[in-house]
Formats: sequence, C-alpha cells, structure tokens
Amino acid sequence: MTELDDFQKEVVLTAMKKMFQGSHFSICDLDKCLKITGTIPDKKDYDSLHALHCVDWKDMSPGLRQAVLERTVSMLSSDRFDLSALEMRFNNNLKCFEVQLPKAKGILSIFK
Repeated sequence: MTELDDFQKEVVLTAMKKMFQGSHFSICDLDKCLKITGTIPDKKDYDSLHALHCVDWKDMSPGLRQAVLERTVSMLSSDRFDLSALEMRFNNNLKCFEVQLPKAKGILSIFK
C-alpha cells in the first residue's frame, strides 16, 4: 500500500461512502479505491466481489451484505488507514447502508 496524503484518504473515504449509500455494489468504485491506495486484494475475495457488480443491496441476503461490507473494508484498511472506524448499518427501509463518521471526529480523524 502506498503512502496517501489527506486528499487521497478523503477521496477513498468519500467514494466508499457513496458506494455503500447507493442502491448497489460497484466493483468500479472499489477498483478506483484499490488503485489509489495501491492495494493488491486477495484474488478469491476480489473475484467474488466482482461477481456482485451492480447487484442491488436489497437483492442480497443480510449475511452477504455484511460480508461484502467487511471484505471491502478489509481490503482497503491498514494500520494507517482504518475504514472500520466508519459506522455502517444496513437500513431495510431505504435498502442501502447508512454511513456515519464516529461522533465528535472530523472526516480525516479515522486515519492514523
């Protein structure tokens, strides 16, 4: 993983929030973030996520949605770039994830 400046960190965070708050999973959004961070993902995990490209969150089981979230966050997280600090929960009424930053912290405070 390459060293990221604050701009690049915020771009990745914003792109991930957009993807999870949208109606479907986008491998294109993930690809762009992987490119920015210089991350080489696990091939089987990546291929599995790729198969879900453009699949609506509402069409996934709750367990699969959670696994997609966890694997995506895991791919992009490191000891200095911790996306797991985001609070993401699936909203069944809206059929998308609700993403919130930890309370009382700025957008870049989740990065070490």
